[in-house]
Amino acid sequence: MQHTPTSRHPAHLSPRRLTSALLLVAFVLLLPPPLEAASAAAAFRGKVITSAIPLTPTGEEASFFAYLRQRHQAELPRPASGAWLVHLIAFFHEPIGDTQCHVAFYRLRGKEPPEFVEAFGQQVTASQENLSTKVELSPERFTPGTYELRITRLVRGKEEVYARSQLTLK
Repeated sequence: MQHTPTSRHPAHLSPRRLTSALLLVAFVLLLPPPLEAASAAAAFRGKVITSAIPLTPTGEEASFFAYLRQRHQAELPRPASGAWLVHLIAFFHEPIGDTQCHVAFYRLRGKEPPEFVEAFGQQVTASQENLSTKVELSPERFTPGTYELRITRLVRGKEEVYARSQLTLK
């Protein structure tokens, strides 16, 4: 079968139409992620999500952030065992730049400076931007009250904070 010049076969697209079609495809492929997911990811940057139960989201990115909003617990009741088990997902404000960081807890005491309580070392990669882990807070070191949870690393003896949140132990 022979094609006529008025045919819609791609071989007969004018160079102008072909260029326009390719530019349109390139534009669509270069679009940023959907605004909802991108703005949700930005909203979590520098924050730590905590829960008494494991945080195991599945699905698409937007539903992942909705799941975390729903499961976040800023207050954890004391379990029968006596020790609090804190599941957390931290979103660093920038890649950690090292192979180790710390989940550090500071007791908040009104207008006084926060009091360091304990830090838990975590293995990470230098390019890592988030951390999912769990830590057990013993009643010997922790008492009911409000704490600042920080994801930190020491650089030349100074603490750099990559994410933080407040957590109240009941």
